[in-house]
Amino acid sequence: MKSTGKFILLALTFMALTASAYAQSPREQLNQMVQQLQKTPTDHALREKIIRLATSVKPAPAIPEEARRSFVEGVTIVKSAKDAGSQKLALESFNEALKIAPWWGDAYYNLAVAQELTGKFDEAERTLKWFLLSNPGKSDARDAQDRVYAIAAKRKLAAAEAAVKQERINSPEAQA
Repeated sequence: MKSTGKFILLALTFMALTASAYAQSPREQLNQMVQQLQKTPTDHALREKIIRLATSVKPAPAIPEEARRSFVEGVTIVKSAKDAGSQKLALESFNEALKIAPWWGDAYYNLAVAQELTGKFDEAERTLKWFLLSNPGKSDARDAQDRVYAIAAKRKLAAAEAAVKQERINSPEAQA
């Protein structure tokens, strides 16, 4: 009987230790999820979970210096680039910053601006939705939502221009 009691105590201790190993703090969960996203950067559902979790972590997660460097690089390129091809460098910089700090709202907003400038309207709209998940201030959220509406208008305009161009190509005058 005595050995059975020790076995039960040992089993309960093991179960308690196992349970505590799985009970991670939100910050630990965030770090683990960021590592997972770095391996699968196109996992949009995971990205959204990270952003949501990060908004609940107090104090807010710090932005690593390496992410800040890439962010500043991207902002500088957006301001200085003269064409859409050069803007692609900004996309790379913002994506690098978000690889390191995928909860960073400002980086999502600026990535969306660069995506819009390169004509990647669907991506820009999705990125702005991620920015909105990061709980920006009221005026920043309003600005982002208005930008989503503007992107939808640009998408419509691009589709209309493509239809007119196709119509011209298919017209009898063009065939002659």
